Amino acid sequence: NAEAYTFYLKGREYLLRHQGPARGLDPLGGTDVVAAEGLFRRAIAADSTFALAHASLSAAHTEMYWLSYDRSPARRESILAEAKAALRLQPELPEAHLAMGYYWYVGHQDWARALPEFEIANHGMPSEAQAQMFIANVYRRQGRWSEALAGHERAFQLAPLESDKALNLARTYQAMRRYADAARTLDYAIAIEPTNYGLVVERGQRFVEWQG
Repeated sequence: NAEAYTFYLKGREYLLRHQGPARGLDPLGGTDVVAAEGLFRRAIAADSTFALAHASLSAAHTEMYWLSYDRSPARRESILAEAKAALRLQPELPEAHLAMGYYWYVGHQDWARALPEFEIANHGMPSEAQAQMFIANVYRRQGRWSEALAGHERAFQLAPLESDKALNLARTYQAMRRYADAARTLDYAIAIEPTNYGLVVERGQRFVEWQG
């Protein structure tokens, strides 16, 4: 359905915009994510069998919940409901497994149940960085440092212009006390998105931990 696909593409644009310089810094409560959510709903209204739109709506719910724009139980269950809908329609869809991984990771901090979903997504999208980054995030949560570092370096290589990949790599360097590498990586992230003041604050925090 061309109309549904157009709504989906517009929704993706809003969601990716939010995940760039605006991520976590939107004083209006995630307006880009709300716009994305509405567009994904319009895509589903145009074609209720569009699994990718369901998976993307689940991802939008994840952003709203993860960044505390809406931490209600209903919002968390919406992550699950849309992920399930996507898997029911297209069981092998990588984005659907990514959405289910978000549910366990963000909604319940259940790293063990999130990891296999992210691995399935990564297998289906080997050139995409998002699943790779979340696999590395799980490893970091589990204290598997060498695997976490390798994963974050891989995600950064796949998406060198996405500042969240650089940020997560820097956080892993910092946790491993590789302070110079963390500072260098944050400098790179700030060069990509100089108006992302959250990155500037993060860099300041790293220097406090490194040099007092």
